[in-house]
Amino acid sequence: MDSRILKQLLMDVESGTVTPDEAIEKLRWQPTESISDFARLDHHRVLRQAMPEFIYAAGKSPEQVAAIVASMVERTGTALASRVTDAHFEAIRSQVAGAVY
Repeated sequence: MDSRILKQLLMDVESGTVTPDEAIEKLRWQPTESISDFARLDHHRVLRQAMPEFIYAAGKSPEQVAAIVASMVERTGTALASRVTDAHFEAIRSQVAGAVY
């Protein structure tokens, strides 16, 4: 969740299109997430640093990178990765519609 999404959520609560309880549910998930034993993602980094978590793909299997990217996209809407190989991208594309290499 970035500041734009958070601001919109607060505006929706103010306008009454989202109840406070609904907003709490949208904010309930933890800011960090462990993915198996190979990654711990910081989904709230963009709120603190104005830059999302960046995935360093070198040294990770295509399946690991795809799982990380899929989680980031699900939670924040975006994901960035460096050192991505063709194999990494094929695994990502199988899990994330609209992925761009």
